[in-house]
Amino acid sequence: MLDFFLFNEPNIVVVALGVSLIGFFSGFTGVFLVLDKKSLLGDAISHSLLPGICVAFLFHQSKSPWILLVGATISGLLSTVFIDLISERTKLSRDTALAISLSLFFSLGILLLTYIQHHMPANQAGLEFYLFGKAAAINEQELYLISIVGSIGTLALIAVYPQLKIMLFSQSFARSTGMNVTFLRALLNLVTVLTISIGIQAVGVVLMASLILAPASISRLYSNSLSKILFLSALIGASSGLLGTAISYSSIGMPTGPWIVLALFTVSLMSLLFSKLKSKSHA
Repeated sequence: MLDFFLFNEPNIVVVALGVSLIGFFSGFTGVFLVLDKKSLLGDAISHSLLPGICVAFLFHQSKSPWILLVGATISGLLSTVFIDLISERTKLSRDTALAISLSLFFSLGILLLTYIQHHMPANQAGLEFYLFGKAAAINEQELYLISIVGSIGTLALIAVYPQLKIMLFSQSFARSTGMNVTFLRALLNLVTVLTISIGIQAVGVVLMASLILAPASISRLYSNSLSKILFLSALIGASSGLLGTAISYSSIGMPTGPWIVLALFTVSLMSLLFSKLKSKSHA
């Protein structure tokens, strides 16, 4: 692990920057999902990206991160539309719609991935990393993608931050002031899909939701200020991602995603214990 933090190799620098940025952008975006009481949406979206990645590969016969990003984004947006249609046009609850979407899209993705592995040429190698993640596979081209797409998504949310803050406080009040709540929710969904799309190679579709939701949940224990929660969540996401990757780097053959989630769990447990001790001291 010490070798990782010494950054002696150029590849380690690329991986460390990539994972830190993924954690930063994920933690920032996740705050809005948690405060909007849509935590499960992140899980449903992350699982829904796999079929889009596979279809993009089948059509283009390339593992270009930009091509796969397009496929993942389209698939993720389709899943959000599918969830809205089920919850609004049927008697089923939104939680049920989320469960149906997650199961359907992820099952389709596994079928397509299995087909690719058995019927496509050798250039399909590496697609399995999207299941559980492998940060070591991040290269300079993917680092540029992570930096550009993540920055655009974060800046988009910052641009509408005052409106989002009001919408999260009260949707009915936001509508009464003339705000376009439909646009704000669509923008938040799009940024969420893009953020998850740039992170799944490092963390994997199975565990990416944890990197979106856990930092936001932890940061709420330390502050009631939205601006402070956003900063803390982004910082926790970046540091946990970096720590999990360092542990994975030092453990040969170990996937990155589970170690990042374990790092987040450790931070969560310590935060809960700290908050309990703090509340007892004040009592």
